[in-house]
Amino acid sequence: MKFIRSIASDGIGIDLWVVSLNQTDKTLTGILCTFDTLKRDAEIKLLIRCTKEDVEIIQRFHSDMSTLFIPNPMVEHDLSDRFS
Repeated sequence: MKFIRSIASDGIGIDLWVVSLNQTDKTLTGILCTFDTLKRDAEIKLLIRCTKEDVEIIQRFHSDMSTLFIPNPMVEHDLSDRFS
């Protein structure tokens, strides 16, 4: 699993969490929104090729702030039951 910070054309960063299981699969597992109330900051992280366990690890990594996970309804393994 690796974390990537990408810079969009407007200069604003987009965070990606990518699990390197199948390099050809570019499936979006879901979106993790993080809210840091102390810094008054919100960010969006795209989760690519993640299992339920991967999502849980990523959420624990961001446990110092409020988070909202939005699963991709089109993925084969349904994550919505765990994160609803």
